[in-house]
Amino acid sequence: YPRARGLGGSTIHSAMVNSVADRRDFDNLAAMFNDSTWSYIHMRNYSKRIENNL
Repeated sequence: YPRARGLGGSTIHSAMVNSVADRRDFDNLAAMFNDSTWSYIHMRNYSKRIENNL
């Protein structure tokens, strides 16, 4: 596969991979911080916005 050329070499190459953490991870963060904005449902909305803009 082609490699990137530039300062930093192949580290500047982006495969545009986006992954979302498991539902339990986000829900555990929400419980730990006592902040529902970290819940899976809330964070999934941000992930969808990113997917739609790639």
